[in-house]
Amino acid sequence: MQERYVERIVIHDRYRPGMEVNDIALLKITPPVLCGRFVGPGCLPQFAAGPPSIPQKCWVIGWGYLRENALRPSPVLQEARVDLLDLDMCNSTQWYGGRIYSTNVCAGYPHGRIDTCQGDSGGPLMCKDSVENAYVVVGVTSWGVGCARAKRPGIYTSTWPYLNWIASKIGYSALKPIQIGPSRPSTPSDATKPPPSTSSSLVRPPIRPPIRPPDHSPDRPPYDSLLRPPIRPPIRPPDHSPDRPPYDSLLRPPIRPPGRPPANPPWYFQPQPLPPSPRPPSGLHPRPPPLNPPPSGHRPPHAPLPPLIGGHPQALSFAKRLEELMEILKGKTFINIRGNYGSRQTPQN
Repeated sequence: MQERYVERIVIHDRYRPGMEVNDIALLKITPPVLCGRFVGPGCLPQFAAGPPSIPQKCWVIGWGYLRENALRPSPVLQEARVDLLDLDMCNSTQWYGGRIYSTNVCAGYPHGRIDTCQGDSGGPLMCKDSVENAYVVVGVTSWGVGCARAKRPGIYTSTWPYLNWIASKIGYSALKPIQIGPSRPSTPSDATKPPPSTSSSLVRPPIRPPIRPPDHSPDRPPYDSLLRPPIRPPIRPPDHSPDRPPYDSLLRPPIRPPGRPPANPPWYFQPQPLPPSPRPPSGLHPRPPPLNPPPSGHRPPHAPLPPLIGGHPQALSFAKRLEELMEILKGKTFINIRGNYGSRQTPQN
């Protein structure tokens, strides 16, 4: 295993996040990188090559998720074989509806099943025309809607339109063609030329079937992609598995069969009926006890009112005495005497 560090990241000057325009960057890692059985070069297309030809078998690799809505990425590097698809077909109404740019590459299968996933963004899309030649990185994993869905293949940033930008960052000499594999025998015309150097250590990556088998379970889509932000939220198909309710049951209360009373929650208290009150055996209600007798001198509620005070004998006697007292006090004078305990009046003869 070789472990290297990233020294520098070069992002495209006109990269537009969200729209995935110019979605390409360069990474400079610490040297050296030793080529061997499991490490080999990935070449860039030549300036005169033009866009990648269609149809063509290619490969994608990455540590992304193995299916849509997975909990964690794959701990082992995965690879899968995909087809380069026609860009006009991928941009049709039933597919991506014109959201793909001319600087993109469309790869996958019309029926889905195999695709790059979340966590695979930035990985290579590699093609080769023969066993002897090296892999050519024709694209970089960019985005897609969901993952491995029908008519929703993966969208990749094409490397060929960005060769001039890459050369401006690393130099045009780095893009010169190199020969991978054994050199051809020299001819008399080549006697004056030095033989091309061989690079037996530059071995192409092994060709093997995809490690990620397609997920054919009917209750979920097979793959997913975290680093490829979807343009629109994925539409989740209804789940008709018998071991759980349908998807829409999460949004509305379940419909109970008619005639079946709903189950009470555990905190519900069922009130108990009160016992019947005892009754006399004869069916007659008992009489209430008699009220206490009123105290003596208590006036009954409907007793007649007493006569006016002017007609009472005692009242007449009091009035007569008051008149006699007024006659005695006529002509008398009073002296106001004030003391320490208030005031009072005493009559004076």
